[in-house]
Amino acid sequence: MSKLSQKAQKRLIIFSFTIVPIVLLLMFSYYPLVKMVQYSLTDWNGISPSSNYLGFANYEKVFSNPNYFGVFKTSLYYFLSSFPQLGLALLFATILSFKVKFANFWKGILFFPYLMG
Repeated sequence: MSKLSQKAQKRLIIFSFTIVPIVLLLMFSYYPLVKMVQYSLTDWNGISPSSNYLGFANYEKVFSNPNYFGVFKTSLYYFLSSFPQLGLALLFATILSFKVKFANFWKGILFFPYLMG
C-alpha cells in the first residue's frame, strides 16, 4: 500500500477538520431549525404520525391572543436584564484577574457571600 504524499495528507487533514464541524452544524443546528419551522406550519401534536398543513394559522392564533404577549414581555425583560449581568460579570472577572486598586478588598467582597452560604 502506497503512502499518501505530504501534500495529499495535508489536504485530507484540512478536509477532515472542515467537513466534520460542518456536518455537525448542519445535523444539530440547521436541520432541527428547518424541522421546527416546518412543524410550526402544521397541526402536528408531536405524537401522531399524521399532520395537516395549516400555513400561518398557528402564527395568527398566537399574535391575535393577548395572553401570549405577557410571555413575550417576560422573555424580553430577562433578555434585557442579561446585559447588565454580563457587564458586572466582566467587571468582577477583571477585578479578580488583573492588578487593580484595592484588589484584595474586592476579592474579599466577592468571596463573602460564599462564606455566608
